[in-house]
Amino acid sequence: MKNRLYYGDNLEILRNREYFPDACVDLIYLDPPFNSNRNYNVLFKSESGADSEAQITAFEDTWHWGETAEATYDDLVVNAPHKVGSGKIRDLKGTVEREGAAIGVFITLEKPTQAMIKEALAAGWYESPAWGKKYRRLQILTIGDLFEGAGVDMPPQHGTHQRASRWKRGDVSVDGESQRALI
Repeated sequence: MKNRLYYGDNLEILRNREYFPDACVDLIYLDPPFNSNRNYNVLFKSESGADSEAQITAFEDTWHWGETAEATYDDLVVNAPHKVGSGKIRDLKGTVEREGAAIGVFITLEKPTQAMIKEALAAGWYESPAWGKKYRRLQILTIGDLFEGAGVDMPPQHGTHQRASRWKRGDVSVDGESQRALI
């Protein structure tokens, strides 16, 4: 399968058996920020390139318990596998190591077994050079933990990136001389 980008609600897309047959997804990766309790807008410029007040909401990054969340929770309780063992934690550890990730998080419906906890603890620590603090390399959270407000123990995330300046005709010479000056 070639790389593809699907745009839309991830649950609707992942539940579409035309795109994803049963048991074909092994890993779902969420890249923070998420649940930032902010609205994100698309900003527009005027024809002259000057800032404009025109904007539309791109998406809301907030979470509320509602009918959709309740239906999703019920679906997970009914349809999710109930026997998850330490092998899944070893799989996560291998993925974290292969991808060079700092931290891996395993989210489960059931309380983790002692063997799962032992595997996660054996993975050791990630030490943030910027914050000088240690974080468990593998963390296990239950859905119940998340509903009670628990979260991933990780270094603070920086805010949004600074907006790049708008390119103007003539900023780059035809032969790229202005870019070479930066090197």
